[in-house]
Amino acid sequence: MSILGETYIPLLTQDEVWRTVDGGEFVLEAMASDHRAAVLGLLERIAPVIYAEWVNDLLLGASDPEVRAEFGLGDPDPLTGHYSRSEVLAWLEAQPLVRRLRKLRRHECGWTPRILDLLGQVEIWREDSGEVIPLALMSAVDRAQVLRGLDEQASALFAEWLVEATPSELAESGVALDENGELVTAIDPQEWLASRPLVRLLRQKVRAA
Repeated sequence: MSILGETYIPLLTQDEVWRTVDGGEFVLEAMASDHRAAVLGLLERIAPVIYAEWVNDLLLGASDPEVRAEFGLGDPDPLTGHYSRSEVLAWLEAQPLVRRLRKLRRHECGWTPRILDLLGQVEIWREDSGEVIPLALMSAVDRAQVLRGLDEQASALFAEWLVEATPSELAESGVALDENGELVTAIDPQEWLASRPLVRLLRQKVRAA
């Protein structure tokens, strides 16, 4: 196992402290909000690598499809050696350290999921409670429920997006603003919502169910 795996995999199995590579130790409950967020971001970035190492350690190098199926594991990408994003996220979110950090984040005053950020990706959905759910693991009923909730918020989400979007993002979406920041031509918020990557994928999954 690499230094990365030896450093972070043992940390994931407990829910009391965070340790840095230089030996620093931090009690989770005493960490600053930004520090907790940074740790979660780091773990999400390195998750594909440490999950692959965890699997190899679990299987002791075995790659027989029947053995993998017995453990509920998929097959890694033959080029990168990484597993599917949904499989990696499901494993990561189940780890005690991540579950504890998510719980602490949920209790922080004023923290809520950023729906606009979620709309631009196709891997996860984050509940109001802060729970992260890989889209691949969601049921058809849950996907339909998320779509209904997004449809109800389409106008508000579009208005929020208009404020934050860069000129290139506006152009890519066919949106033109005048010098006062007003729409040159009317845009249907529902049509804009339907073009978001998350919504496109969810609707494909619902239709295929």
